[in-house]
Amino acid sequence: MNVTLRKLPGRLPRLCLLCQLDTPSAFCSDCHDALPFIDQACQSCALPIIHFGRPNTAPKLCPECQEEPPPFNRTIAPLAFTYPVNHLVARFKDFQDLAIGDALTRLAIDYCRAARPILSVDAVCAVPSLGSRRFSRGFNPAEFIAKRVSAHVKQPLLPIIHKIRQTHDQRGLSRIERYGNIQDAFRIEPRLLSQVRHLLLVDDVITTGATARHLSELLLKNGVETVTLVALARTPKATT
Repeated sequence: MNVTLRKLPGRLPRLCLLCQLDTPSAFCSDCHDALPFIDQACQSCALPIIHFGRPNTAPKLCPECQEEPPPFNRTIAPLAFTYPVNHLVARFKDFQDLAIGDALTRLAIDYCRAARPILSVDAVCAVPSLGSRRFSRGFNPAEFIAKRVSAHVKQPLLPIIHKIRQTHDQRGLSRIERYGNIQDAFRIEPRLLSQVRHLLLVDDVITTGATARHLSELLLKNGVETVTLVALARTPKATT
């Protein structure tokens, strides 16, 4: 998928966020082009699909999603969570570098804009912070992203998902451990879903997909018909 480099508002630093060279955009053209964009991604989980034919003949779903479709309908994530994206995300999440958060969110929005079929949702919801990260960071990165995505799709940002139990930090946990960590940790606000059929669920990074699967299952049980995920980046599949 081609993403056009656009000028960002003057309130952002006029230095490239990576190389620090003068640039009218968040990233200079060289650094932008060197970012690990995900092309030929699975429409469902956003993991890259290895395909040696023409791009327009690539399958829409990876073998895993064909065999066991996830509860969410679609995932949009522009970048692989590898260097330098992992360092950029860490600066955004752990040091509140909001200029980086804004720049990466704009890349995600560009992917939403270019999505085919065109993205159509009724509301936007952010994944709540896990563990004590919100208190240590002072903000929820997913909510920061969701506010901007909500403005782009022109649909309300709703507090549909509430965290009701303390959880451990998900980093370093396997998919099974992550799924167990978040069991019974969230509550859905059904009264906010009365007019919501298609929901856009926003997170910062999709790692194993355990949180997204669990929340999607809860949302579908409460009347949502389809859930689409949007994130800044997707962690590559672990190799053995």
